[in-house]
Amino acid sequence: MRKFNEEEREFLKLLVNISNEEAQFFGYFLQKDFFTKNSNTALIIISQQEEALLYLKKKIFDDLSKRKKELLNFIKILYLTEYLKQERLIDILPNEEAKGIPIHFMREDFNKPENKGDIIKLNDDLHLKISDPSKILDSENEVIFEAVKLEKQTYNLIMNNFMGLLFVSEDIIQFVNRGFVSEEDRKYKNGQIAIWTSILIAFIFGLLGIYNPLAEKNIDNIKPITTKLDTIIINQLDLKKVILKRVEDSIEIKVDKVLATIKNIVLFEGCNINRIRL
Repeated sequence: MRKFNEEEREFLKLLVNISNEEAQFFGYFLQKDFFTKNSNTALIIISQQEEALLYLKKKIFDDLSKRKKELLNFIKILYLTEYLKQERLIDILPNEEAKGIPIHFMREDFNKPENKGDIIKLNDDLHLKISDPSKILDSENEVIFEAVKLEKQTYNLIMNNFMGLLFVSEDIIQFVNRGFVSEEDRKYKNGQIAIWTSILIAFIFGLLGIYNPLAEKNIDNIKPITTKLDTIIINQLDLKKVILKRVEDSIEIKVDKVLATIKNIVLFEGCNINRIRL
């Protein structure tokens, strides 16, 4: 689904208010919700002559830049309708009977059209002359609206789209309710969020892996060293015990030998060994 500008979004907001449970002609919707009494435009279609007249308020018509802007806005809405129909976001069922109606009036306050001979009354205050339908006058014959005649191609688009029964798809309703975010964009955005969330989590675990595992690694490195030192100390103590044991054994052996030698000497000289004190 393509992007929509601000004017198009406002039009889509109007569309989603249409209930599919009650069939509604597109032209009636436009008359009530688009060509409102506060708008600067009105549309009159003369089927017998295959003409479409877009009326602009006099002050808008007299300003060329404003006239172009209003005309362009209407053309955009017309082509937006064609796009929505082609994308099956809306459905419009043709109404062949509409072509048999001589004149179609599209503006909220043109609610009482009545043929009065040489004029057509649009409401209690406004009318147009059949001899010159390019202007809409008030009761004082002051020009209130002036018309721009649309091209034949534009007339055909109007008759093909604005005259049928309008049905709005659930897709366009959800699109508007999501803040003009398409399903594809929503999935893409959720995917991007998931990706960046994964990257962030990986980054956090990476930081933890730099500091915490290093500390554990240092502790693990210290443990073997401590164990080796303990082993060395134990081995040194055992060695000391062995050396002392050997020294003691050596001394004991030497003492025994000395005593044995003295005993032999005493016995040889006939002396009593018990008298000798070492």
